[in-house]
Amino acid sequence: MDAVPFVIATKGPDVRKVVEQYDLLRTFREFLQWRRGEAIILAEANVLPDTDLNYFGRSGDRMHMMFNFQVNQTLFYALACADIRPLVRALKATASRPATGQ
Repeated sequence: MDAVPFVIATKGPDVRKVVEQYDLLRTFREFLQWRRGEAIILAEANVLPDTDLNYFGRSGDRMHMMFNFQVNQTLFYALACADIRPLVRALKATASRPATGQ
């Protein structure tokens, strides 16, 4: 699913502050699994690590998988600089965040 933050964002001419409607992800997943039980949703969401887990949900009932742009970017940096420390920090930042979305 491309550009997930934009898909689930509140929309309209009167919207001043965008709010992500994470529960829509559960609805998408339920529909997909009803139609194609073996299918998965791979989310493309270039977001900061502190919001990653909101896309999965507290009980893992939203997205199945998600591209991790933060880790991917630091992976290339680590390879180019021969320094794994930024990669380790990015992995720890992603793995240690609790889900905070609705």
